[in-house]
Amino acid sequence: MSDASNPEGGTPLPVIDQLLLDETTGGDREFEKELLISFRDSLRPQADAVLASLDQDDLAITRRASHLLRGAAGNVGATALMNVCERMETASHEKNQSALASLRGAFADEVERAMCELEKLP
Repeated sequence: MSDASNPEGGTPLPVIDQLLLDETTGGDREFEKELLISFRDSLRPQADAVLASLDQDDLAITRRASHLLRGAAGNVGATALMNVCERMETASHEKNQSALASLRGAFADEVERAMCELEKLP
């Protein structure tokens, strides 16, 4: 069975892919810390925007909010969250309500997984 965070199935992806984060930051640990803290501080409001748009059946906002969070997740190497956001963005573009409904749980799980890891930051 394919996990929403890892479309190919198998082992779940790490919350933060350090290699991807290193590509973004050039290995600058201070910049990495700033980027992760910024992502942590914006993650909950961005996730809430996605969930609110789903509650309101506003596919245009779901698409935009998923796209924004997908980019932010990609910048820090949060690949599992990025994958779920990408699938939500696609489903909202295709007006596929059933796909969005099935992705909602995986999205919430990935947000919580990311928050648990990011809350360890000072």
